[in-house]
Parts: sequence; structure tokens; C-alpha cells
Amino acid sequence: MNFELPVASRQRLDDLLVYLGDRAEDFKKCFDVESEWCWKYADLVLRGVYARDMEYGERHHIIPMAWFSINGYHGDRWGKKVTTSNLSMLTYIEHIYAHYCLAQCVDEKIQGKLAFAFWCMYNNSRKNYKGDIRNLNEAELLPHLTVLEEQQIKLLIPRIAKVEGEGRTHLYEDERKYKHDYHVANRSSILAKKKVYAEEHKDEKKEYDRLYSQLPEVKARRKERYELSKTETASKRRAKYAENKDHINELRRRRAALNRDEVNEKHRKYCASHREEVNLNARKSYQAHREARLAQDKIYRDAHKEEIQTRNQNYYENHKDSIHQQQKNYREKNKDSIHSRRKQHYDEMVAKGYRYLTNHTTGKRGWVFVGIPSTEVA
Repeated sequence: MNFELPVASRQRLDDLLVYLGDRAEDFKKCFDVESEWCWKYADLVLRGVYARDMEYGERHHIIPMAWFSINGYHGDRWGKKVTTSNLSMLTYIEHIYAHYCLAQCVDEKIQGKLAFAFWCMYNNSRKNYKGDIRNLNEAELLPHLTVLEEQQIKLLIPRIAKVEGEGRTHLYEDERKYKHDYHVANRSSILAKKKVYAEEHKDEKKEYDRLYSQLPEVKARRKERYELSKTETASKRRAKYAENKDHINELRRRRAALNRDEVNEKHRKYCASHREEVNLNARKSYQAHREARLAQDKIYRDAHKEEIQTRNQNYYENHKDSIHQQQKNYREKNKDSIHSRRKQHYDEMVAKGYRYLTNHTTGKRGWVFVGIPSTEVA
């Protein structure tokens, strides 16, 4: 693997800006475009934007993801998944050198973060990992930095500390505090940028989601997760319910007791109002069609008078005994109410001047008008 140092050429920077297209403005905001380090960086990343033969390559983001994160964009939307125009495929050595250039020319807000990333890569490159494709000869490694250059890189890093029990180095409070303060101070503008970006790229994101969901490994992973969830989740729920069965039932009982009166009152009000509304509609409908219905009944009875009489007579002859028995049962069961209704009717007819007399000619009894009785004046 032959590594050629990048060339500090302004023309290479112009070529990179043309390649980036609509992301060129983001590049100008993130980098010091007048710096020679920026020109070297442009020459370096342009090597990997087009296809080339290499035994091993690493994907590198031309515009750092850290810059997008502090400006309110989701990292996985800018160049990581949705689009490839922000990506460059570099060799292992080129990738380390690209981060060295980044630490020299990026915006000061993320300069410490990029310097820390380079420092980790640079130290790891000097370790010997057996069987790793990155186990390169000393001559193929990035030229060692001088003591002065190492000190300059260290000064760019806000704070480096070792976590006890782990072999990794982490950025601590300085970077986190800066990021937190920045998001708090610019929350509204960050949300607005997110909304605008999501609206502009929703079709692109939708297309990516569609293509991603059709990948065989994604389908297999989702199917496996679904099958596991059906068994494990159901068994976990059953076990959890069995452990807390009494407690859950008691909570349900208390909740039902608290809400019972309110629910019953609502149900009572609804049933009463609903029943009243239904009855009102039925009465309106009956009154609206009563005259037409009576007229139709009269026409039918007039047209089928003899047939109706014959049918009624036949029914009476066939069910005479049952009819008489029903009438007898009704009179015995409602003797008092029948007597009170007859007495009330009798008093009303007497008040109108009628008497219930016997017709000597026919021998039948009936109401006969004899005149309204005079009222005595005191």
C-alpha cells in the first residue's frame, strides 16, 4: 500500500465543492477554506469519492457528522444512510491523515472533538494486531508526528481522561457541557432546522426506508424478532400476571368501585334521554303517517268487506271456546277495575241525561236519553 501525501491545491478544493453540490455551503461553514490544510483534505477525500481498486477501505464522512449534530440535524440522515454524496472510501492510512487535516482546519466548535478522534486513531495505528488487515509495516504507517506536533494536537483536545477499568479514552465535561449549553440556547432554531430538513427530504427518507425494509437480512431479522416476541412476551406477561394476580385484581376492583357510580349515572342519563328521543321520533312518525294509514285501511276494508267478515266469522267459530275462556279469565282477573270503569261510565252517562232502561218492544236494555236533570239552586 503506497501512500502519497496530499497536495495543497486550491483547484482540488473547487473540484470537491462541485462534487458536493448543494452541500457545498455546509462545507464552507464547517471548514476554513483558505487554509492549506483544507486544500490537502480536499485532495485526500477526492481520491475516494470515485471507485478504485483497494484491498481494504474505510468509509469517511467528508463533512464531519459532529458538525451536523451541533447544528440540529440527525446524524444518520446526513450522509450516513440516506445519501452517499457525503462519503469517501479511503485506505487506512488516508483515513488517519484525513482526520489529522480535519483537526487543523474545521470550525472551532468541533475542533476538539475531531482532534480527539485523530488522537485515538493515531495511537491505535502504532499497535500490532495479529491477523488484522491493518497490521501494516512501519514504512507504510503514517509518518510519526514530532513532539511539537503531538503537543499541538493535544492542546486542541478539551480534556482527555481514562475511565477506570476500561481501555478507552473519553471526552468529559467540557465537550458535553458545550453541546448541552448550545442545544439549550438554540433549541427553537434547531427544531426549526430539523422540521425544514425533514420536509425537504421526506421523499428521500421514505424511499430509503422502503429499500431498507426489502433487504433479505432485515426481513429475516424482523421475522425472527416477531416470532420471539410472540412467545417470550406472552410468557413474560403470563408470569408477571401470575406473580401479581391478587394485587392486579384488587386494583381493578378499587378502580371499578370508584368509577361505578359515575358510570351508572352516565348510563342512566344516556338511557333515559335516548329512550325519550326514540319515543318522540316514533310518535312524530306515527302522527305524520296516521291519516294516510287510516285512509288506506278504509279503502282496503271497503274493497274486501265480505272477505273480512267471512274470515272473522270463521275464526270465531273455530276458536269460540278459547275466546270465551280468555274473556272469562280476563273478567275474573280484572273484576275490580272493570267494575270501577263501568261505574265511572255509568255516572258520566247519567250526568249527560241518559238512563239505562229496558225496551219493552224488543226486550233489550240500553241507554235512553230522558233529559238533563236540573240542578237545584240553594
